[in-house]
Amino acid sequence: MTKFKGYSIEKLSAASCIFEGSEESVSEQIDFVSKIAKKHHGLIIDDSVEKGYNLTLCIAYLRDEGLKVGYFGESLETTVNWSSIDLLMYEMTEGL
Repeated sequence: MTKFKGYSIEKLSAASCIFEGSEESVSEQIDFVSKIAKKHHGLIIDDSVEKGYNLTLCIAYLRDEGLKVGYFGESLETTVNWSSIDLLMYEMTEGL
């Protein structure tokens, strides 16, 4: 991603999202997250639940491999109401 999209390895992060609800609700949630990603120059890789789950497993594998060469990464899971997403993002940024 650093060469393909020009992302900084020091600022790179990834999120795997699973959306639940009616087809309309899921579509709205995907649109909402896509707008946030676009605002921050993010990249939406896929909206498939199975592929998102596999991505989560890959993140853990990459973390282990990264440690061997001096990089540290971690995946975090949480649940939050959409109305609290900005606070969550702020608190996570400050905490890390």
